[in-house]
Amino acid sequence: MIEPDLAIRQSMVIRADPTRVIIKLFVPGLPEEHRGDHVVDAVTHILSLDDDEVAVGLAEISDRFSGRHRTLLATFEQHAERVADRVPTHCDLTRERRLLLGAAFTHEYSVEAAAVCNPSFIPDPNRTAASDGMSDLVMSTRGIGEGHRSSIGFREVQLDQHGTVNVTPAGAHLDSGAVSET
Repeated sequence: MIEPDLAIRQSMVIRADPTRVIIKLFVPGLPEEHRGDHVVDAVTHILSLDDDEVAVGLAEISDRFSGRHRTLLATFEQHAERVADRVPTHCDLTRERRLLLGAAFTHEYSVEAAAVCNPSFIPDPNRTAASDGMSDLVMSTRGIGEGHRSSIGFREVQLDQHGTVNVTPAGAHLDSGAVSET
């Protein structure tokens, strides 16, 4: 009796794409330096700009980065909030200045700068069974990014009746996970 193959080798190759980036909080300064001084310097600089300089700076940053990030301005707001304790209490920041402040503490991070590996597949829990012999799957991968920090990524996959794997192309934007209380 001949046993069926337990695994079928595929020609599919998963390659790292260093252009796939997220935006995350950045606090300047080397680990051995006092980071607070760098934060105060950046805040002081942004507070010293006139309104036109703020508008031009924010417009330039938005033009350069909004095509890669779905939640750019919301992230700038979150990052401004994270450093708000370094802003003098007498300052009433306009929305634009607050966004520019958040932008100063934001950087792009490539989640696949070094490698993508360890694919794993499970049936897609959000799909109904296909009648054409196709199986909808979710593939998780380990992305190894800058500084060799790992993250997990997900892709939609279809498996046909012959065992051929079709991976849905990656979307234009990546999103970071968020901590939830539930």
